[in-house]
Amino acid sequence: MSHGVVACRLPKSSGHRFVWSETHKMHVSIETAQNCKEQEERTTLRRQAEAVFSQAGRTSLRWSDFLTNLMQTAQLKEGGARKRMDKMLGTFVVKKDALGNYELSD
Repeated sequence: MSHGVVACRLPKSSGHRFVWSETHKMHVSIETAQNCKEQEERTTLRRQAEAVFSQAGRTSLRWSDFLTNLMQTAQLKEGGARKRMDKMLGTFVVKKDALGNYELSD
């Protein structure tokens, strides 16, 4: 039976991060770099989705209307807008309603 050390690779972006807290007089844990990056991306996607609905003057859009408005608002070609819509759905920035239309998530 081996009692050797098992090593695993933890990407730097997923590693623990710490910062000094004057309030606590010690180092405290903060979010990982990856979590910060994901939150920034979600914020950007949310702003773009809000701009799409604002430009359309509606709170619910059909897929084709959302795609067209996103292409104009974000200055994307169709393929880029489709990928952006997928990201918006995947990060729960937008959702489909009961009729299959797109709307902002809460």
